[in-house]
Amino acid sequence: MGGSGHGAITAEMVQAANRVAEALVYKAALQISKVHREFSHEIPNSLERFQHKDEHLAREIDRIRNGPAARTDRDTVTEHPESGANTRGPVRGPDPTAEDGFLDLPIEDQIRRLEEAHGIRTDAERALEISLFMEDKFRDIAYISGQARPETVFDGPEGWASWLDARLFARRNLDREISVDLIQEIHYRLIIRKNAARAGELGPGGKGMAVLSQPLSRSERAAIEENPLLTHVPGPFRSEPYGVVLYPKVEGQPGRAARWLTEPPSDVELAAIRDDPLLSYVRPGWIRSNNQGIILYPNFGSVDNANAFHGSLCGRYNDATGRPGFSPYQSAAEFQRQFISAHAWIGDYHGRHSRILMNHLLERAGKPPAAVAEFDNDMLTSPSQWADAVEAGSNRYGHWQDKIERSGGDIEPVDLFDLGPMQQLYPQMGGEPSPFASGEKHDVAKYGELHRQLRLASEE
Repeated sequence: MGGSGHGAITAEMVQAANRVAEALVYKAALQISKVHREFSHEIPNSLERFQHKDEHLAREIDRIRNGPAARTDRDTVTEHPESGANTRGPVRGPDPTAEDGFLDLPIEDQIRRLEEAHGIRTDAERALEISLFMEDKFRDIAYISGQARPETVFDGPEGWASWLDARLFARRNLDREISVDLIQEIHYRLIIRKNAARAGELGPGGKGMAVLSQPLSRSERAAIEENPLLTHVPGPFRSEPYGVVLYPKVEGQPGRAARWLTEPPSDVELAAIRDDPLLSYVRPGWIRSNNQGIILYPNFGSVDNANAFHGSLCGRYNDATGRPGFSPYQSAAEFQRQFISAHAWIGDYHGRHSRILMNHLLERAGKPPAAVAEFDNDMLTSPSQWADAVEAGSNRYGHWQDKIERSGGDIEPVDLFDLGPMQQLYPQMGGEPSPFASGEKHDVAKYGELHRQLRLASEE
């Protein structure tokens, strides 16, 4: 091993030690401060954050001591690879988020550093990563309409930075088995820019539901009915006149059912519901009346139970990898399907979280990540159909990756995704230029139908 390798390790060890020292000093200062008017509320939250930071720093020290930074193989990807050099396999360079003050930088500086760490140098390489971040209907219409910065149409630049951050951590840790700790760190990086107080936090479930904007088909209803974690309630779902109680549909299992009250609940009844972790109450008027039904997510009753579920999910996957006949696509798809159905991590981005985990498993197994065409198919199709969709998404990602490498990264996103015919048809079919306002909600049904019509017309 050459001297430059020792120097890199020493520099990273010094940086990590400095971060540990700063965290310890900060903790001591908090223990001294006893006059804050929100003392009883803030101290537990602060200790949770410091515990997370300590765990993160410990992992960084272990990674520096034992991981890729401790090797100086000639074929290791360099810190600043040429275009496309770092788009396959694990990332070997530094982790920008581990640096002190990184999250305080302007968001565009964060994006620039994170894209560099991923090896993203061109619009085509960015588009390839966007294929994992956005499903076809939004990605394709963004590109053919001339939308500026398609990656920001959901949740603005912060959403894109958070995706890059979480994906980078997953790619840097392909040597690690899936675990609750790894899942937690990915959630932390996805959420930290939006809700720092809840980043990395697992909940008990029991409050989540998906409000449907269109009715489910027969096959979609069948897929939900076969999933013990989920319950479909046909629409329009209304909690009038007296509210709805959600309760376990099978005793001892986290799946839920709904019971409409036939008279106003008394204070005693409401208190009993609040005190029972397996029950919840949907008050009258809580859900808009123009829905097409809901999907109830499960209630694990406690954080410990939710943690046990995720630990078991990880254990089953890890055990399966060593068995004859292991299918990377089927196993990764089933893991993602179970994870998104559980819906237990606090905050938004459950879908993104689940797909980053799924792609971590695929890349760990030596497969390309999956650019799945329709994200909602994870819960609305059968397990075998979803596994087929994941495999197809992985294959086309690999195809796009090959096109970029053959072009040296110099290919337009419209050509990368073969969108030329759709781009010509778009204005003829009433498409608007740059239709998406950055960071706002977008009409899934509207753009789904437009995308379907464009696709059909372009194939004639």
